[in-house]
Amino acid sequence: MSCRKQPGQTSDRFRRPPEYDAELAGESVENFVHAELQADGLLQTTWGKIILRAAQRGGFTERDKERSQEWPTCACGMLSVGIARDEDGRPYDSDLALAGGAFAQAVCLNRFVGAARSLCEIEARAAQVQTNSQPQGITWEESTDESTV
Repeated sequence: MSCRKQPGQTSDRFRRPPEYDAELAGESVENFVHAELQADGLLQTTWGKIILRAAQRGGFTERDKERSQEWPTCACGMLSVGIARDEDGRPYDSDLALAGGAFAQAVCLNRFVGAARSLCEIEARAAQVQTNSQPQGITWEESTDESTV
């Protein structure tokens, strides 16, 4: 997916959907995004800061859009947890990969609320994936300790 307009595309393609504005119910986009990120403790993350700055200035930068498209620098790639990934940095977990795609799309379309919500989904799913990958009970080191055999 590319963030750049293709020849013949109109700006209508990038117009916010009606439900987006209805969600805000008179609240400023910046305040709404701030509340979304704060509720999940993501205001101080790299992408949390980028999303909030974009909402304040009215758009993501081209650099932000490019970074959202690359697995190593997107919201999934910036996770500090040990998530299994392929050689391109794409998470093996399909739910996490889909959330990453939704995040990149929201960034490219300047949908600040969508980007914030996708970031929250990514962080929540990453916590589940990491929890599910933790060994339960005996560890490999314990099971191979020759002194106990």
